[in-house]
Amino acid sequence: MRLAITTETGQLHNLEVDSQIELENIKALIEAETGIPPAEQILSHCGQVMMDPKRTLEQYGVVQDEILYLKRDTPASVATEAPELEQLRHTLLNDNQMMQQLLQNTLSTDPFDIEAQRRIEEEIRLQNINSNMDTTLEYYPEAFVMLYINVEVNGHPVKAFVDSGAQATIMSPQCAEKCG
Repeated sequence: MRLAITTETGQLHNLEVDSQIELENIKALIEAETGIPPAEQILSHCGQVMMDPKRTLEQYGVVQDEILYLKRDTPASVATEAPELEQLRHTLLNDNQMMQQLLQNTLSTDPFDIEAQRRIEEEIRLQNINSNMDTTLEYYPEAFVMLYINVEVNGHPVKAFVDSGAQATIMSPQCAEKCG
């Protein structure tokens, strides 16, 4: 089943797991995605903190396409912190882009509609792609050294991307129509 994990900083991570996976194993997967050690992970589902490492997601009532909230428990954590849901609300309210997407998805559609679920899933996927792109640009900018050149196709100017290791030459249908 698909799950979305959201952190207190607003990051989203998608996981594909079995409903019978135990909490301790899901925490190991989350560590691989986020770098947060399992001992520092506090996972919540529908406001309930998930604490028993041997309980499965199914036993916690987690179903396909649900969102788990991940809070990092550090030694500096204070016992008087707001509950996880309040922190998630605060994160959403402070992130204008995420708030607009959430409002657009919830106000304009029935959240139980299959098409609405597909759009929400696509939004989460695109957010993950953008996050990965930002991280790659920040830490591995050399991966984006690309060669674009100006060319003519049937007398029409076109920007072309040169990839000397490509196994195929492609063109969008719109560009092909424009170039005749």
